[in-house]
Amino acid sequence: MKFLLPLPSDESVIGSASGRVLQPGEGGVYAVWAPLENEELRLGPFLKIRGARAGEHISRLKMTFAEFHLLIDCSCLGNREFTGSGYRKIRNGLEYLRGSGVDSVIVSSPYILEIAVRALPGIKAGVAREAFVDSPRRALYWQKMGADFIVLPETVMSRDFRTLAAVRSNVSCSLFMPANSACLGACPFSTNPDGGAACDFSCRELLRGHPEYAFTRGCWIRPGDSGIYASLGIDGLWIFPAHKNGASLPEIAAAYRGNTYNGDLRRLLPDENYGGIKLENKLLDGFLKDLPCADGDMACGGCGYCASWLRKTGEIC
Repeated sequence: MKFLLPLPSDESVIGSASGRVLQPGEGGVYAVWAPLENEELRLGPFLKIRGARAGEHISRLKMTFAEFHLLIDCSCLGNREFTGSGYRKIRNGLEYLRGSGVDSVIVSSPYILEIAVRALPGIKAGVAREAFVDSPRRALYWQKMGADFIVLPETVMSRDFRTLAAVRSNVSCSLFMPANSACLGACPFSTNPDGGAACDFSCRELLRGHPEYAFTRGCWIRPGDSGIYASLGIDGLWIFPAHKNGASLPEIAAAYRGNTYNGDLRRLLPDENYGGIKLENKLLDGFLKDLPCADGDMACGGCGYCASWLRKTGEIC
């Protein structure tokens, strides 16, 4: 299985003793993704590196990671991409990446994906989770446009094993699933690129009033459950950075690569609080195996399955 890890915020970990766990080896291959925080698609200074140093920097990263992927999450450019000047800016920006060492660009706009496929022969094109590819038909549509891999949206797919299997049987491109997500299933903010603080506040309020939602609506994939997703045809896991007091990137990588983790699952998630529920990872063994709503029916609540797991393993902090 492949693991797509975020670019380390502390890049001193690369090549250091604590970073050795990131080296390719048994249990999986690591790639790194980095977001382009520039909605104008001015790719020249991407990663805050100027000019020719970009290729040098990526080469150093790839001594530790097998691949380097650039996330260009520009789901809304105000229709500027359809103007002549907008098209040229996108095209010129993408062409800058030639020879930089970037292995793929990951986008959420089908229009930009088509431009990337034409402008960057030899560089893979990926589809971001923000594109919300949630059905076999939609996945096939992106693949026909040239997508080499798709990051599926965990808010509707992580517990829907039936649809995951259907997507896998309809496309040949690689499929990735976010692993350590703190999002809640069917969240209405998940398709809103500007959800931001409203999303965080809404989720925390929901979890505070309904702690069982940490199970019934949780989108996380535990270290230990990756084999379930591999059996459904998922090729890799997309990893988010943990919250500031959480686990380090090498620790998260080791947990998913080793398929085991002793401790509170919240340490691996981007949200430190997560509704005040302590989730002892080892006590959750078997939770997904017998999940009644694994066929995609998330409008449950009456069977008592998740409530029983909350009583058994969830400690209110």
